[in-house]
Amino acid sequence: MKEYETAEGENTGRTLQRPDYRPLKRVRKRVDGEGFEFSRPLRSSNLAKKPMEVIILKNTSENLKEDPEKIREQTKTILRRLLAADDVVRMKYHKGELTEREASIIGGNIAPTVDGIILMAMKDRELAEEIAPVLKEKIDHGDANPVPYLHLLQVLAYRHRLEVEGEIQELEEMVTTYRRVRARLDLDNVVERKAELEEEFEEKIDRLREKWEKNPMFG
Repeated sequence: MKEYETAEGENTGRTLQRPDYRPLKRVRKRVDGEGFEFSRPLRSSNLAKKPMEVIILKNTSENLKEDPEKIREQTKTILRRLLAADDVVRMKYHKGELTEREASIIGGNIAPTVDGIILMAMKDRELAEEIAPVLKEKIDHGDANPVPYLHLLQVLAYRHRLEVEGEIQELEEMVTTYRRVRARLDLDNVVERKAELEEEFEEKIDRLREKWEKNPMFG
């Protein structure tokens, strides 16, 4: 998987997916003036110039102690807006209103902020309960590949034993699911099998490429 950089030129290690979920090209150059504020360092001297959402995210631990109910609700709102923004970026990309580079830059700022909220929720059961329905809504109705968000929700559910679709998530389930995988796949040799399959696919692609090059219709 290829990585890309944020607007600040920092490699996030994340990959924004195309509509067909292939990775976008690496954005190599810093693009000044683009991206969300979240990617930029926050200093106490300039917090007053930042949007309220940034101040909330910066001081969440302290604010949760002072007014936990209000901060949880505000964090839930921020997450909902970020996930909606992710859908907007993808739809604009589909329509041709954003280039791959522009979509990568925005996505590179959305993803780590969402991860930060999830990390907060890992430490706070009440916050996890607040944001779980937002993640479920993204899974069911979002424009993105739902699997990463399903994993985030599952981790929160296991951490706090949350009820998802009428079921309490138990850690013991992981043992059962692992056994099911082992029953259907030879995990002892799966790495070697993966390498064999990759080689087979590369050979097929090479044969197709040669066929297309010889065909005058594709020349």
